[in-house]
Amino acid sequence: MRRAVSILGAIIGFLGGAMYGLLIQLRSETFRADLPPWMTGALALVGLGIVLFLAGLALPRSEMGTLDVVRASNYFAYSTVFNTFAAACFSIPVLIPTFEFPILITRWPGIYMVIGYAFFVLIGVLGSLGWSVLYRWLPELFARHAVLRPLFLFQFSTLEVGVYLLSIFMFLGGYVGSALVHQGVGDTIIGIQMEFAVIPSALGIFLVIVSTLVGLANIFLSRKFS
Repeated sequence: MRRAVSILGAIIGFLGGAMYGLLIQLRSETFRADLPPWMTGALALVGLGIVLFLAGLALPRSEMGTLDVVRASNYFAYSTVFNTFAAACFSIPVLIPTFEFPILITRWPGIYMVIGYAFFVLIGVLGSLGWSVLYRWLPELFARHAVLRPLFLFQFSTLEVGVYLLSIFMFLGGYVGSALVHQGVGDTIIGIQMEFAVIPSALGIFLVIVSTLVGLANIFLSRKFS
């Protein structure tokens, strides 16, 4: 258990450090008033990671918490069904004339709405289905019958949070920008108004990447526990 907690702490600390570094780079390129809260949050993640890492070293040795691969597969299967339902719900506003989606989606910021929805289907639906199938086949492919529970929970949660952050904010940013274009607003003002979606969308992409790497690491590290 102590090893899993330390690994989880190291991952969270790395996540926070990478976020902080990317935000520092963004600050050097442009001025954004919303950067300080995100930078503070990144440092908080670094602190949390350090605490978990040290706590894992201090914990008494105990049996590593594992999760059967069939149950892990089922979790992602449930996620696939839920995200499929969510994808269908997200498309309902297109049918409502008040939102003017058929018009707004033809404006240049509308591509962000298309990308946001496409990413949700590719990652939230097909990606979850892919992980479900992979975990189900782990015994046959890699002779793994269990994975580390803390790492799996971290992978699952970061994937879900990441794909919703990415898709929702890219969609909202595209909708706001398209509405402004439709009203005849200039490109400079449109870009400024769409900036609110940049960092959350980037954070969502980052979480999805981290989730994928943690999932692959979990398969490798679980070898001795299967």
